[in-house]
Amino acid sequence: ERQLSHRYWNATCVDDTAATAVMLSAERLQELVTLKSVTVVSGTFSALGSLFLITTFHLTRTTRSVGFQIVYWLSVADFISSMIYVVEGQLPVDPRAAADNTCPDPVGCVLVGALKQFSLVAAIGWTCCIAINLKLTVLQQSGRQKKSPHQLIHSMLLGVWGSSLLSTLFLLVVGALGLA
Repeated sequence: ERQLSHRYWNATCVDDTAATAVMLSAERLQELVTLKSVTVVSGTFSALGSLFLITTFHLTRTTRSVGFQIVYWLSVADFISSMIYVVEGQLPVDPRAAADNTCPDPVGCVLVGALKQFSLVAAIGWTCCIAINLKLTVLQQSGRQKKSPHQLIHSMLLGVWGSSLLSTLFLLVVGALGLA
């Protein structure tokens, strides 16, 4: 009698777990669809903001200071990143891939992962360049710094885009890009 009770308990638990898993996957699928919608909307607003800064830079000649050049390049990196999120958010949700946490299109996942890596590392690099520019500007105004930020803009361009490219290529070579 105790064995029968134990078997009944195990069977009931398994059935409840299976039903719960089915319910959770439907809830999880709805969460993923909602998350993708939020990603598309926020990515669109971010891309529009970046485009505004890029357009302003190209239309006005008075905005050619080093600080604005750095903000321009940050906007370019952010625009790339935002567009990746918009495009990725438009892709349909594959329930099997979402349940297994796998990628339905390995080439697409590697491409998205590489572009995200490149643009986000560049955004971090340009943010650091803003801090460097601020420090150099303050030190130059106080007379303690002889090198102006204008002399460093080419080094910043090479350093930021180069480090972004190298980090992306490194992750690509070691096979660390994939499910993005």
